[in-house]
Amino acid sequence: MNRIVFIAIGLMLVMLGALMDVPAILDASLGNPDWKVFAISSGVSFFIGGALVLA
Repeated sequence: MNRIVFIAIGLMLVMLGALMDVPAILDASLGNPDWKVFAISSGVSFFIGGALVLA
């Protein structure tokens, strides 16, 4: 049961991390310094989600 929950939450975090790249790219192209926050948050979400899927 825990494995299924880890996979489900992990996949949602991976999708969140991937979707956060869109505003990061948009902010970077417009010269807004907030793109760094989106990029770091995206990487952290993607890493934790991937770890949960593989756990």
